[in-house]
Amino acid sequence: MLNKTLDTKTGNQVSNGILYLLLCEQLDIPVKAIRIPKQFILGYFKHTHHDDGFFEEGNKIEFFIDPTAGHVFTQQDVDSYFKRIAVPQVPSYYKPLQNKQVIQMLLTELSKCFTTERDKHKKNELEELTALLD
Repeated sequence: MLNKTLDTKTGNQVSNGILYLLLCEQLDIPVKAIRIPKQFILGYFKHTHHDDGFFEEGNKIEFFIDPTAGHVFTQQDVDSYFKRIAVPQVPSYYKPLQNKQVIQMLLTELSKCFTTERDKHKKNELEELTALLD
């Protein structure tokens, strides 16, 4: 949970990533969550400027951020990752996730923490919450 991440100053990719997303949103920095296989990373999206003074989110990701350690990656680094895990690159991997999808990921990750029979009801409740967001 996010309060634990703030209190303990430790977290997983998803909880750290959500904190990054919240801060970036408050500061109007165009960072969005990206879900590539086996990873939850953030992408800094280039904004395009229109003559009317408005900015529009473009398709180009300038760089990627690993929320666990804050490392920055280039497109070439991500391409190498795809080659290493032997998964073809699909354009949908680079599409920004909606907030609802990020919450679903957080709930899914949290449900994985409950592995004992005694905690099975907690896991089931989190899975039900995740399903409600579909």
